[in-house]
Amino acid sequence: MLAGCLVIVLAVVAVLLVALRDPDTAPAAQGSAAPAVSAPTAEVTGSVPTPPTPGSMAVAPGGRIAYVANREPRVLTVVDLLTGTTRRTVPVPEAPPRFIAFSADGARAYVSAYTEDDAVNVVQVIDTATGGVVAVVPVDRRPYALAVAPDQRSVWIPSHDDATIDVLDTTSLTISRRIDVAPNPHWIAFGGGRAYVANHESDLVTVLNTTTGATLATVPVGRSPHALAVSPDGSRVAVANYDGSTVSFIDTATSQVAVTVPVGRGPQYASFAGDGRHVYTANVQDGTVSVIDTTTSTVTGTVPVCSSPTSVVVVPPENRTARVTCLDESRLAVLQIAR
Repeated sequence: MLAGCLVIVLAVVAVLLVALRDPDTAPAAQGSAAPAVSAPTAEVTGSVPTPPTPGSMAVAPGGRIAYVANREPRVLTVVDLLTGTTRRTVPVPEAPPRFIAFSADGARAYVSAYTEDDAVNVVQVIDTATGGVVAVVPVDRRPYALAVAPDQRSVWIPSHDDATIDVLDTTSLTISRRIDVAPNPHWIAFGGGRAYVANHESDLVTVLNTTTGATLATVPVGRSPHALAVSPDGSRVAVANYDGSTVSFIDTATSQVAVTVPVGRGPQYASFAGDGRHVYTANVQDGTVSVIDTTTSTVTGTVPVCSSPTSVVVVPPENRTARVTCLDESRLAVLQIAR
């Protein structure tokens, strides 16, 4: 009897601890419904205002809250995706914020920030419950699209101007090691025990062992790989080639490009639908989002969205909509991708 009561008390305490943290940045419940079936095209259905220069966006675990990196005001805008309202802004005073990554429990956000003259290069660590700054960590020059490792013990930060990956220890909040890669790494994503790095000026993707940091493969792709995304089943990596206006699909079993698909001009971001059937690219030079059918490797939709779309992010857990950051228009475009 006593043991049963103790179990109940511990369960209540666990629930209360989660509630004390912002529940909207908590992970989605286990056993949730399968992602919606994505459509062969998409439709703009709304718009959400933000401060100027929304450059990139990340959705917190749980799918309710997004953080938008507004470069010139040097703030993060915390947006409620259900209501389309701004909850608060979080200052990033050291430098314009560039990219955002969340811990798996949603308790922390990691933000890369740098100035154009390379004088300031940092990662700002934010407590998502309070909006308070936990730490500001100096890193190598021009930190780009960082990612939290699957074991949550580190954050990997590609530094464009130093051809390195800075590995940030999430306990000590210090740089524990640096990994050399090909010049101008822009983006990093994890899948299948590997880290994939898009090296912009080298026309290569570097494949790294996540335990040792050793290079497992270098994969030639299109011109100026800017961003990449790993498919939900881990079988493919989509690489947005900025100057080539293409997407290369890497077969993760062979570490070779299986197919290359032409898209709109200047693809700067790639996202998979939750069901893996489509990929979306934000094409900054022609103001569109391309929709790629991953079965046929063809573009099935080209959607005009706004001036200078810089990121397109699918919103979990339902995966029925995406948000597009409109750099020159101070807003997010709402994109319906499934019914």
